[in-house]
Amino acid sequence: MTLKYFLSEFLGNYFSFNSSLFKTLIPLMVTPGFLSSEFVKGRRVRYIPPVQLFVFMSLVYFFLFSITSLKESTSNLIDRESSGSDLDTNFYIYAEGDTAQASIITPDQDQLDSLLSNSNEEKAILRFLKKANEFNKLSRKTKYEKFAKYLSYLAFLILPLFALYLHLIFHRSGRGYVESLIFSLHFHAFIFLLGIIFLIFDRLIPDPIDLNLQYFLVLLYLFLGVKMFFKYSWWSTFLRYIAMITVYGLTVITTLILALFFSILG
Repeated sequence: MTLKYFLSEFLGNYFSFNSSLFKTLIPLMVTPGFLSSEFVKGRRVRYIPPVQLFVFMSLVYFFLFSITSLKESTSNLIDRESSGSDLDTNFYIYAEGDTAQASIITPDQDQLDSLLSNSNEEKAILRFLKKANEFNKLSRKTKYEKFAKYLSYLAFLILPLFALYLHLIFHRSGRGYVESLIFSLHFHAFIFLLGIIFLIFDRLIPDPIDLNLQYFLVLLYLFLGVKMFFKYSWWSTFLRYIAMITVYGLTVITTLILALFFSILG
């Protein structure tokens, strides 16, 4: 084993990955369902494997997301300090007697500790509020990092769930669960790729791009992708697609709530 051997292996894998990445990203972006169909047919050599593609896209997205969030946080902090605004005002829910009230206050840690003498349910709620108060005091960068960390973990749980939804809704297509999982990997890799493009454009273009456009592109991509991959008629695909996005939307909302919940407790 020589240094030349290791260098040739490393460079060979590096350029091979770059070549496969370019050949994979183009059809991933412009031809919904094509990569999944190619992979199922056994035409896999020229493309990046679905798992590797999903992991790579998610890592790049969360890296860029953390960078852009940090820059926005720093800019907002400078603007607020220059205007002399109060940086410590928080929205906080507290218990007083038998009722719960909400107001704009500066949280008092001693007050929170004194309230922990209530019932077990109230204690659990107040402990969570205490954690939420501590989370709210963190810097915006730290909040984004914690949220992105838990969201990235939960994103891996969405993949098999989404594949299960596809398998159940499009079960007459003849596609098995594993094939649905392959489509799920490619679809979520596309979501991260689209997110990367939008993050880059948001840094280059002064006027921010409307998020509704991104949502529309994701929904359109999913519809065209399931039509091509599962090969139902347009009308049958549309009806199953409505059921699909309803269940999937609820799953995404639940995932975001859980990511925020774990970020507060973590």
